[in-house]
Amino acid sequence: MEKLEGESPRVLKLVNDKWSGKDIKMSPEIADLVWKLVEKKIDLPEKVPAHGSFSFENISWLQEDELKTLFHELGACEIAKAFQGVPNKILKPFFARFSLKEATDLRHRIEKSGYKFSETERSQAQKNILNLSIEEKTHDEIMYDIGVTVFMKSTSTEDEKWMEWIFQKFPPSTGYQLKRAYFENRSEDLTTVKRSRESILGIVVNLADQNKIRRYWKAR
Repeated sequence: MEKLEGESPRVLKLVNDKWSGKDIKMSPEIADLVWKLVEKKIDLPEKVPAHGSFSFENISWLQEDELKTLFHELGACEIAKAFQGVPNKILKPFFARFSLKEATDLRHRIEKSGYKFSETERSQAQKNILNLSIEEKTHDEIMYDIGVTVFMKSTSTEDEKWMEWIFQKFPPSTGYQLKRAYFENRSEDLTTVKRSRESILGIVVNLADQNKIRRYWKAR
């Protein structure tokens, strides 16, 4: 929320309530006027029309909790991709850091994955995991960190404007960490980016179908 520094607590509360989907505690006329001023100040991306399609940049309209859900799911999917076909004796030390329930869920994802990944895809997924510092982190933190990396590798320099909208939805320290991850991982390999985005959009649709996130597009 760097661009809103200096604003009154009432304005900041309006922004937080609107982002989180809470009821606005002020008259609709005043709220609408204040929000229009906020939109001009932070240069919001265009909102997805209810009748329109959902593109990758429209992910910026997910709320903070929904983005966390998406990052977590991306992390779990990346682990399944990385370890598909890997012998259990090699996986055992990795799973030992999780609870029985968590390890069982990951094993199920790996064994039941209906898609056969290429060696290149599996190798890249393994690199995404090995390049992260996951010592002394919880299961959720590991899933989240891996997912953030996967998501940021699906962005490019052209996405900086709408990515800023995502950063501002989180507390300042988290927003800064996400921004740093974006600058460290964004890619200029547009072919790979396009393929990754299609995969992520598929996961977004699945999460919406499972009612884990809201549907921001008209159901067919």
